[in-house]
Amino acid sequence: MKQMKRVFKLIPAWKDDQEEEWLAEMSRSGWHFKKYSFPFFTFEKGAPKEYVYRLDFQNSINFNREEYLSIFEDAGWESAGEWAGWQYFRTESSHASPEIFTDPVSKSQKYSRLLTMLLLVLSSIVVIGAVIVFPSPKPYMFAFKIVYACLIFLYVFLISRMYWKIRQLR
Repeated sequence: MKQMKRVFKLIPAWKDDQEEEWLAEMSRSGWHFKKYSFPFFTFEKGAPKEYVYRLDFQNSINFNREEYLSIFEDAGWESAGEWAGWQYFRTESSHASPEIFTDPVSKSQKYSRLLTMLLLVLSSIVVIGAVIVFPSPKPYMFAFKIVYACLIFLYVFLISRMYWKIRQLR
């Protein structure tokens, strides 16, 4: 039976380069990425390898996964997993270009796709809050209103950080 390890780790979406480097360090120590399920990374024990990891975000309804993956496979990348639109790719460091985005504009498009999704979620949260949560006079809803306000604040923070990352790349 293969030895598996789950690691709790929170990495902000705008710091995906740090996540890529951390996954590569884990592979160099013999722990190879198998899957991600918020907030846990699952690794499988194996021989240490020099993998390069890269992440992409795809949330399009018209997303053709098979075609998308074949483009990466043709370039020497292996699909290592996916979670909630995030695509994890890896290759041995000598097999392919170390980057999947060759220019800042294409990299900023990844963050723009994520920003669009965050804005849609925030819009839904605000509408639900305005219609259901905040108008309620019931005393037990007070704690829920605080949690909801914190959730809105969190999404505004995430959106501002994502916007800042896009501006830095352009």
